[in-house]
Amino acid sequence: MQNTTTTPTTKKLSPVTSPAPIAVPTQAAAPIVDGATPEQSAMQAEIARLQAENAALRTSAKSQTLSLRISDKGGVSVYGLGKFPITLYKEQWRKLLALATYILEFIDAHEGQLKSKESK
Repeated sequence: MQNTTTTPTTKKLSPVTSPAPIAVPTQAAAPIVDGATPEQSAMQAEIARLQAENAALRTSAKSQTLSLRISDKGGVSVYGLGKFPITLYKEQWRKLLALATYILEFIDAHEGQLKSKESK
């Protein structure tokens, strides 16, 4: 029998190098206003932008005309008269519209008793 001995071999490792740094995009620093931090200044700018956007939406909503849509249950909804839509089924609309002349005459006859809602 032969006696063979094996000697362990060592593997030479390459030196460890650190990975290349990752470039992180930075935002332009917000100007410091009245001693506020840049984060506070950015938040204040965002609040001002949102307030202006809300004011523009309110203005456009006031001048919004009436619109019609079909409701989930299949009725006809009129939007733009008030806070909530007025929804009736087609038969109800036909009955109401058939009385349009009578309703207008009734309003004219009772003008002094009726109040008007001013648009905001």
